[in-house]
Amino acid sequence: MPIYVIKNPERLRWADLTTVLHQPVDHGVPVDAHTKFGYNIPDGFGARRVDGQFGMTFPDGWQIIIRPKGKVWDRANRTANLLAHEELHYFFGYITARAMVNELLALRVAEPRLLQSALYTAAGVHLVQSAEALDEQYDDDTSHGTDAAEQRRWKTAIDQCLLDPNATQLLGLAL
Repeated sequence: MPIYVIKNPERLRWADLTTVLHQPVDHGVPVDAHTKFGYNIPDGFGARRVDGQFGMTFPDGWQIIIRPKGKVWDRANRTANLLAHEELHYFFGYITARAMVNELLALRVAEPRLLQSALYTAAGVHLVQSAEALDEQYDDDTSHGTDAAEQRRWKTAIDQCLLDPNATQLLGLAL
């Protein structure tokens, strides 16, 4: 099966975050770093007939690229644990985009013109709503990375999710 979603870079590095002079705030909480993700959804999908309906096809080379978008406070202690915490925020982009593509490939509509709006709807659900829910629950559970046991639990869960290209949930949360 073609690879429709990639992370660039594969692993988060401190150099991927912008250093800022003022401490970032995440949901009202001052933090040393704050990471989200950016993405592109390329044009160029096609329609194919499937059992009297229409499904989506993507041409060779069609890929959603997930990139880190983040900042780190210039006074932050740039530990491996902090970077590991931020990396999971970045990975939420990858796993939600992958779930979105799987949904789109399985989608069937009555008319090809409905595919474009389905793409926009799926992007809103997965890359915005699901990703935000994951971000909030992750930070709540891990106390923004300071609860080591919860951090390990989330790391184990996302490692398993990354290995399953058909994952639709992470710790009970929809992707």
